[in-house]
Amino acid sequence: MVDNTPPDNSSVTNGKAVATLIVGLLSIPLPFFGLFFDIFSYVLPFFGIAIGIFGIVLYGKAVNEMAWTGEGGRGIAVAGLNFSIAGILIQLFMIMGVIIFRSTF
Repeated sequence: MVDNTPPDNSSVTNGKAVATLIVGLLSIPLPFFGLFFDIFSYVLPFFGIAIGIFGIVLYGKAVNEMAWTGEGGRGIAVAGLNFSIAGILIQLFMIMGVIIFRSTF
């Protein structure tokens, strides 16, 4: 009989889960750099949205890998997912605010 249960590697943290957290954290402050550096003011919010989407995709890959290998780090991956979603929402609100502000003046 073949045992299909994953090995118990719960003491090992998944690398993709850590990468999800880092990418999620980077997606939040990125549009604010556009406020200080005028050169990238139009590019950084869209780049931040792309990084946030990449964080969500990386979360899915990390969860699947953790299910196969039995590694730990699910909480780190969930935190990265939350930061990625928050970063996307912040940037969308900033883009909408700029559009509304520029159209009224």
